This record gives sequence, structure tokens and C-alpha cells, in this order.
Amino acid sequence: FNLRPAVSRNLEVGTKWRSVGGMQLEAALFRADTDDELAVATNVAGRSTFRNAGRARRQGAELAARLPLAADWDLQLAATWLDASFRDGFLVCTGAGCTVPVTPVPAGSRIPGTVERQGHARLQWTPRQWTFAAEAVAIGDVVVNDTATESAAGYALLHLEAGYRWRLRTGHLQGFARIDNVLDATHVGSVIVNEGNARYYEPGPGRGLSLGLRWQWSATP
Repeated sequence: FNLRPAVSRNLEVGTKWRSVGGMQLEAALFRADTDDELAVATNVAGRSTFRNAGRARRQGAELAARLPLAADWDLQLAATWLDASFRDGFLVCTGAGCTVPVTPVPAGSRIPGTVERQGHARLQWTPRQWTFAAEAVAIGDVVVNDTATESAAGYALLHLEAGYRWRLRTGHLQGFARIDNVLDATHVGSVIVNEGNARYYEPGPGRGLSLGLRWQWSATP
């Protein structure tokens, strides 16, 4: 009942640039300093409790680019780097039966559940009414507990997409098909931070197929 609200001070600076040929670049630097950071105290059988963990800092950089390669070809790139760490040390519980925190977490430790590096790339070809695309996603490792003794491994996934667009008298109709995780890679899709029984990991989905139609209606032909 003595939990205090976290208070953050945020700073971000960025820039955008576009060339005559259609190339686009966006970049940003950011920092968020937090007092009374909220951290998971216990997480057992689906029940979570929280505590204040002192000061924390999240800082990093984001970069995005769009590169027209040739007629009907387009490449999109994005990358994020994040340094998320506790600035104060504190004590935590370890194990399902722990009620008194005795294990130290030193200042400078990485905040669990945060991804330090991630990237995305999409190569798209649009001949006339068709659209074909390949996407690659890369995610770095994720620490799953305050003491950083366990972590989920990083992974990379490949997705494929195809679509066709029909012009109608009252708008457009677009059909698409998408295969996610084409290579059926085994990966950790999400984590349960500080799970008391050490069941931190939740599997990500395997290969999946999506089919859909999108109708964009317009009153003007």
C-alpha cells in the first residue's frame, strides 16, 4: 500500500530529410529519467505485485529510411537501440516462496523485459496493380529477471506478402495473402518478468497464413 507513482522526465530530439528522388531519412535520440521506477516484486501463478526500485534511465536512438531502388522497387529500413537500466541498487525476492527481499540488484543493471537492439527491413515490388513484399525482423535478447541470470535469446523472422488491387466505380478493393514466420523459426514471443517459478518464457507463433480483403469506398468514381 506504500507504492508511489513513477515520475519521468523525457527529452527527444529528431530530424527528417527527404530528397527530390524520394529518399527519406528519419533519426531521433531520446532519454527518459524516472524516479520511483515501478518494478515487478513477485509474479507467481498469474498474480503480480509491484514495488518502487528507485531511479531508472532509458536512452537510445531510432533510425528509419525509405530508399527507392528502381521503378516499382522500394526498400524500407528501421533500427532501434535502447539502453534501459536501473540507476539505484535495490533488494529483490528470488524463488516462489520468498517474502523478504534479500538478493541485491546493483545499480546499472539492465531493466528486464526490455529489448536493447531491434531492426526491420521490407523490400517491396509494385508492378501495376500487384504488390509483392518480403519483410525481415530481428530482435535482440531480453533479460527476464532483475538479477539477469536468465534471458530470452534473440531471433530473426522472415515474412512474405502478396496482394492485388482492383479499381471499382466506387473505390478500390484490395486482396492480400501473407505468410508470417516463413521458416517456422522457434522463438520466444513474450516473457513473464520475475516469474517466481522460473517459467519466464512464452512461445511465439510458428508459420501462419493470413488472407484478407480491404474495400476502400469513395462516393466519387
